[in-house]
Amino acid sequence: MQDPLVRGARQQDQQGVVDLYRHLHPEGVPLMSEAAAPAWAALLGSGLTHVLCPEGAGPMA
Repeated sequence: MQDPLVRGARQQDQQGVVDLYRHLHPEGVPLMSEAAAPAWAALLGSGLTHVLCPEGAGPMA
């Protein structure tokens, strides 16, 4: 088994993160990708937090 690789999230990871959120919270508040774009960009650029994503693992959900 190969060790999983993780990296810092990129702007293009937004849809995968939104899809994962929907998968984990099916009854949650609907989250629209278009509406989340400014918040995602601000989060990635803030330096206040780090978002990690799997590298080369295919869809996150």
